[in-house]
Amino acid sequence: MFEAPLLFGMYKEVVGSLGSDESDIPGWDIYFQNDIENSQYLYNELLWACGRRESDAADGCKFKTLTEFQNALTSNYPEVQSEFYRALTANEKDKLLEYQALKSLVCYSLNQDPGFGATMSTWSTLHTVIKNAGVIWFLAY
Repeated sequence: MFEAPLLFGMYKEVVGSLGSDESDIPGWDIYFQNDIENSQYLYNELLWACGRRESDAADGCKFKTLTEFQNALTSNYPEVQSEFYRALTANEKDKLLEYQALKSLVCYSLNQDPGFGATMSTWSTLHTVIKNAGVIWFLAY
């Protein structure tokens, strides 16, 4: 399991700009960084997801360069979230809706059927099975 204490104040700059409070951040959120230092990794993940034949973004990523992605990451985060959502397959989007109906604001494994055995985090713990399950979804604040 990945487990980390809540890191109050650590995300104040990012979270504050998105209109949330750092006390609303789960302890495992540290594993889903959305800062410039980690942007190459996130961009590579987005390009992979968009490049899948079944993806709704199979026509290509909206962000053509890392710099374009980084600019959106720091100035228009909803656009980045939208592009990650567009990169999901129809099946993954269906599963996401099912998961969100069960519990909101946690991390979901979109390769697992929530009707059979919902694979999702708790507020303080992110189970390794989620990370190893393929596509994971967490809606940032």
